[in-house]
Amino acid sequence: MDIDNFKHINDTLGHMSGDLFLKYISDILKSQVKIPDFAARLSGDEFAIIIENINDKNDVINRIQILLKHLRKPWMLDNHEFFISFSIGVAIYPEHGDTLSLLLKNSDIAMYYVKKNMKDDYCFYSHDIQAENVKQIIMINELRHAIDNEEFALVYQPIINLNSGKLIGVESLIRWIDPIKGVISPMEFIPLAEETGLIHEIGKWVLKTALFQKKTWEEQGYPHIKMSVNISGKRVTNSDLINEVRELILKTNLNSNEIQLEVTETAVMEDINTSTRVLKELRDMGVKIALDDFGTGYSSLTYLERLPIDIVKLDRNFIKGISNVGQSNVIVESVIKLTHDLNLGIVAEGIETKNQLEFLILNNCDYGQGYLFSKPVTEKEIEKLLLENLIYV
Repeated sequence: MDIDNFKHINDTLGHMSGDLFLKYISDILKSQVKIPDFAARLSGDEFAIIIENINDKNDVINRIQILLKHLRKPWMLDNHEFFISFSIGVAIYPEHGDTLSLLLKNSDIAMYYVKKNMKDDYCFYSHDIQAENVKQIIMINELRHAIDNEEFALVYQPIINLNSGKLIGVESLIRWIDPIKGVISPMEFIPLAEETGLIHEIGKWVLKTALFQKKTWEEQGYPHIKMSVNISGKRVTNSDLINEVRELILKTNLNSNEIQLEVTETAVMEDINTSTRVLKELRDMGVKIALDDFGTGYSSLTYLERLPIDIVKLDRNFIKGISNVGQSNVIVESVIKLTHDLNLGIVAEGIETKNQLEFLILNNCDYGQGYLFSKPVTEKEIEKLLLENLIYV
């Protein structure tokens, strides 16, 4: 059994309060888990509970639910109220193991499955969960090899000025080209890279490659366009990013105003104080900051005002909802107006139809991306578009 987001208590109230909270949980376990059953703290905020004399799975479920009823009560300290949730993994003897170490290992695998996919829940160990775990371990190893062997490539999606119809920038997007499996979508490997810390090396490679590509285009005489690069959640709360960007700007001699870093709301909110400081320092260098996927995370108007950003990227789900009439239109109109009132630019993502485009132009949306203009393409394809000085509208 693991406490969800225990780190938040330590971060908010300090480690002494965190220790008090662990004692509070221990007291509940002592009162609810009676001999011959057994409860122990393994480490940190992780506990083990051994239940004897069970009849079937339903018996286990009933006991877990009774325990959770007592554990989930709000905890009060210094006028702070904390609503606690738990991730629980269950292994049964002898079905899931016939030794203590195997039962612990398998209940741990089940618990991490809950933590990753659900939180505030429980599940029983199964071979499917184990197979997924093994698959993940294999992919982590393959990802390490991919970093060593430089199996990544960048593609670029045009960003269009909706007023003039001209290509004014590109968003760089990573692809993993596995020699056997072929192209692997970032949706499959980026969350895993975040989880394992490999995202730092991958993120460095992406930023360096994108900025040197921009430098190459400029040296070849192509027009100066904005280069937009996605920055992962783990990196936006790391001060090393500031020096990394500064050094790359010095090495490439690029105009910092033509470099844009995209961060998601969710990533910024993980540690709003650190991420705000990091983004502010980057912005002070002249680098543009875009808030990506607006509308999928906290979407708090307060944070729009507080965060050091220049551009808001409206999530594609809002654009998908645009029709001749409808509620989504009202939301999009309001967000565009609000963004402009805050002196920020706005990009609409996922534009696929003329209808959507016309609506966005009518409502003074600044920029757009989407398959109506172009899917993500290679640097050579971007060069063709730059040569043609293509106008879409």
